[in-house]
Amino acid sequence: MQVNIADLQEMHNQFRQHLDSGLKVLADPQEQAKGLPPAPAANPREVPEGKATPASDAEAALLAQNSDSEKLESQIAAGH
Repeated sequence: MQVNIADLQEMHNQFRQHLDSGLKVLADPQEQAKGLPPAPAANPREVPEGKATPASDAEAALLAQNSDSEKLESQIAAGH
């Protein structure tokens, strides 16, 4: 199936118009007064269950991995 490029452009333009008009409705305070619910309040809070203590050996492990990868890269470059 082939679609004419002009038809495709018209479809895109109509889509953008619908999207823009919908965003304007959502941003209009008068429309919100007609029954659209307000956006939730922006009050983030910390969740203690989602916190983790950092691993005490993380830095050493990363340095060791970096050293190993540099050794491997040099071996590959040397053709071993």
